[in-house]
Amino acid sequence: MLVQRYIDRIHQIYPDLKINSAERNTTGQNNDVLIVNKALVFRFPKYKAWIFLIIASIYILMGGKSLSG
Repeated sequence: MLVQRYIDRIHQIYPDLKINSAERNTTGQNNDVLIVNKALVFRFPKYKAWIFLIIASIYILMGGKSLSG
């Protein structure tokens, strides 16, 4: 099941995150979205070409700071 794959990936990055609920939203054209615990939003690109755009979005949301800290 795809939701479980997404949860497994989230746990690889955030091993201490307790996931009580996960709701998949597939209506996006370029991303699947997993809403975790009705509060956290995780985007998963449907196409490899969109990975760069997600990284760029993170960079912008972090105010132009490096992803490595």
